[in-house]
Amino acid sequence: MCAPALLGLAGATSLRQAVLRASTAGMVLSVGGFLLALLLNLPPGPLIGVLCVGLLVVRRGG
Repeated sequence: MCAPALLGLAGATSLRQAVLRASTAGMVLSVGGFLLALLLNLPPGPLIGVLCVGLLVVRRGG
């Protein structure tokens, strides 16, 4: 649940920018997780979590 917030806070210069980035990241990750779950016939909750952690690892550089 805190992955979109961490992504939004990275490099944000204001609270408004952080909130907009976090909400956008949350929406993109949720929709991506649901679409991937439909394609792979897997439960969406864990898949969204895996996408969040994966994006955090990619953004943090390893």
